[in-house]
Amino acid sequence: MGSTDPESHKLQGNKLFKAKQYLKAAGEYSKAMKLDKTSHVYPSNLAAALLAINKYKQALGASETAISLKPEFEKGHFRRGQALEGLERYEEAAEAYMEAARLNPSNQEAMKKVQGVAAKMSEPPESVREAVHIAGQMEASLKEREEEEAEKKRRLKEETQAKAEAALEAEKQRIAESSMNTAKQLHQSASRMRSGGSATEYDSQRILRFAQVELEGLRDPENAEQYASPLAIILPGAVNTEWGDEGCGVAMNAAFESPDNHSEAQAFLRQHAASCRAHAVLMIVPKDKIAFPRVWTKGGKTEPEGTGGFFVQLQTLEAADRCMWWMAKNESGSWVQEVLDYEEWQIMGTLLRKED
Repeated sequence: MGSTDPESHKLQGNKLFKAKQYLKAAGEYSKAMKLDKTSHVYPSNLAAALLAINKYKQALGASETAISLKPEFEKGHFRRGQALEGLERYEEAAEAYMEAARLNPSNQEAMKKVQGVAAKMSEPPESVREAVHIAGQMEASLKEREEEEAEKKRRLKEETQAKAEAALEAEKQRIAESSMNTAKQLHQSASRMRSGGSATEYDSQRILRFAQVELEGLRDPENAEQYASPLAIILPGAVNTEWGDEGCGVAMNAAFESPDNHSEAQAFLRQHAASCRAHAVLMIVPKDKIAFPRVWTKGGKTEPEGTGGFFVQLQTLEAADRCMWWMAKNESGSWVQEVLDYEEWQIMGTLLRKED
């Protein structure tokens, strides 16, 4: 016993149609029509299958059934035109194709069909000549609209490209200015450190006090703006009563935006640290400012928890004093300080080297 679902017959008919088994496809569409006499789709598909095997008279009947169920159905009128053309009823075919074009003004095939059937007639009647004229106007109008649309797309593409190029140029300028400002700060910082204070020996306890002071500053909510961008804090190899155990901070605004910026910043800091005989460099960097290197994505690491977090890297002349921390606030708003493996999590390469 066959299926009682008209859609299943339609789907089977579609498969057969694609396989060019048009007669069998017509049989499936006919079964669907018998099970559902209200749908315009089944007779329309039947018409298509019958047209494929030149059964024009039967195709005409099927297409007219589709139109009777849905008068504004474009495909029904087009297939009716094909059936009439096959039966050499050219004047009626031209009218059917025109109706399809009227229902869908972008149907260029229907417009060309009007002109095609007119060419088959030795003396086209007035109605066909008029249909050819209208089809020509519609085709020209459609072409004009397509050209206008293409022009709009071209202009939009040019405008988008121009905006993108302007944005890129502005970003390059911003990075250049940021790099210049960083270089100036480094120069001024080194000058201050060289001109004041007296040389002192490396002291692990001094390094510890320096780190504690700076981390307390990070926890202070009044200093939030100061730590909004990457910051390098240098502890010089000199002491001054005005400095205490505090270092000199340098903003590294674009240092972690790309591999090139990171490499340049590392070279700047290495030179700066050498010029002021630094004993330590403390990097405090908001995680959301790091595009490179994204250390938390490598080596199967578990991403640190907390919101508004910072990676804090303490570089020192003595390897034993180096540290790496993750600092962030937990759900209760309290600061959490997590010790990380220095080699695995460092965000900046070696800046300090002991003199031989």
